[in-house]
Amino acid sequence: MKQKMLTTVFWVRAMLWLLSVMFVFTIISKAAASFTVAQVKVDSPSSRKLLYTVEAEGRIGKNREISVLSEPEILVKSVFVSEGQKVEKGEALAELDGKNVEEQIVSLKNKRKSFLLQNQEYKKAKEQAEKKRSRDIRRAKEDYALATKKNESAEIAAKRELARLELYLKRERDKGDNADKKTIVSLKNEVSEKKKELEGILEAKRAEKKEAKRALEDAADPVSFDSRAAVNRISVREINQQVKRLQKILRQKCRIMAPEDGVVTAVLVNVGQKTFDTAAFTMTDDSAGLKFIGQINLDDARYVSAGDSIILKNEGKKVEDVRITTIEMDESKRFMNVTALLPSNTFSLGETVSMIIEQESDPYSCTVPITAVHQENNRYFVLLMETEDTVLGKQTVANKIEVDVLETNDQFAALEPSALKDDSQIIIDTDHYVAAGDRVRLKGE
Repeated sequence: MKQKMLTTVFWVRAMLWLLSVMFVFTIISKAAASFTVAQVKVDSPSSRKLLYTVEAEGRIGKNREISVLSEPEILVKSVFVSEGQKVEKGEALAELDGKNVEEQIVSLKNKRKSFLLQNQEYKKAKEQAEKKRSRDIRRAKEDYALATKKNESAEIAAKRELARLELYLKRERDKGDNADKKTIVSLKNEVSEKKKELEGILEAKRAEKKEAKRALEDAADPVSFDSRAAVNRISVREINQQVKRLQKILRQKCRIMAPEDGVVTAVLVNVGQKTFDTAAFTMTDDSAGLKFIGQINLDDARYVSAGDSIILKNEGKKVEDVRITTIEMDESKRFMNVTALLPSNTFSLGETVSMIIEQESDPYSCTVPITAVHQENNRYFVLLMETEDTVLGKQTVANKIEVDVLETNDQFAALEPSALKDDSQIIIDTDHYVAAGDRVRLKGE
């Protein structure tokens, strides 16, 4: 009995020892697995729209800048404004020298008088040329009529003599054997000579008629148009307009006025100098408002279009639902210039402002976090956590599945849905590198 109890105690102790060993090895195994088997985070494909956010820095500029013009070559007497100065419509920007304006008017009127006198001479010369042309036409017509009738009597006489000789020749031939051969030969020669004489008369008549016709055509040509008179008339019209503008300057007391409310952006004239044929001043047009001007990268330009709504903000203000008016390639061809017209009473000229625009794609039925997508040899793939039967039992491993990427943003990728199932366990994060076929386990297990 005592021996039996000792045997039982032995096997109980052995069992406890075995369980202790197994427990220790389990702890060791789990500890080893925590270092050798990657811990992963998984997610399943989901339906969503991809959101794109584009941000850019810009400034507030004038929506429209206008030029203030003046007649050129007028002496500037005074300048009343400076760059950056706000002015009102009708306010004097500068004063011109009135005496210099009057001198220009006198000079222009003298030029106009000279052009008008020249045109009178051109007109007289043209009238004389027209008279000569009419006379030449009349004479050419008379010459043509004479050429038509010339040699007419000689032609008639030659034709009559030719007919008479041909009749004698016919009669002599009709005698048959009684005909005098010498007479026939003589008549034939006379007929031939007469034909040559008639042909000469007709040829001379044609030549003289042709020459007379050409002379008539030449005489009928119109008198060549003298473009100098037309150029002078254009010059006179321009002088009249210039004189009117100078007279208007005199009526305005020789002052250059601001055409609209705005801010002077450039003063391009100086006291003591003469005005140019370009702008004397440039200024903003307050009635046109202000605009945002910014630049975005070419890669971001595909998400931005004219008419899109954007948000503008700086440290002190935020304005929503501002619409893009234009988007154009920058001269450097490295950026796109974006402009947007601002509502009134928002930002001020020259402020620095941030632009934010958000766009959504079309909905996709299969999207995954961008961290789940990998690339190898120009092909995209994801790793799925799947359970497999092995000699060691069931184990979870990472299996590689090639996918087609349709679109991406900085957070998600839209995939062709045919490669994945709705419940696919896609590895989206790991604590260290995982290759296809590696054992994996969920984080926290």
